[in-house]
Amino acid sequence: MQTKPHTLEGWLRHCEQLHPRNIDMGLDRVAEVARRMALRFECPVITVAGTNGKGSTCAMLEAVALQAGYRTGVYTSPHLVHFEERCRVHGEIVSAADLVPHFEAVESARTQNGNEVSLTYFEFTTLAILRLMSHALLD
Repeated sequence: MQTKPHTLEGWLRHCEQLHPRNIDMGLDRVAEVARRMALRFECPVITVAGTNGKGSTCAMLEAVALQAGYRTGVYTSPHLVHFEERCRVHGEIVSAADLVPHFEAVESARTQNGNEVSLTYFEFTTLAILRLMSHALLD
């Protein structure tokens, strides 16, 4: 990368150009970058998967947890209009400025010691959002 992006839009453009078009199956690349980042969660994590109803299920779980006084984090994909919609902390959509340092951290880990790891757009952005959440003091 010649110049480091300074905005969320710049980082998203950067992510679109990182990975070859063919799909590399498996989690080895993501796991390696997560390891380099020392990505950890000190709170319970609920994964919602399936074909239909994931967004509604997440919204209901978030509402119940918020009502009970928990500090929550929600990550959904894709977004409807703005990328920032993918991540909510304590019921509020995060700002682009909140995300940028986490994109920078993923890039630093991805290219650590000149040993570059290829990540897809989804993998890179997911790691950035997970890092933001891991630093958000969630319950």
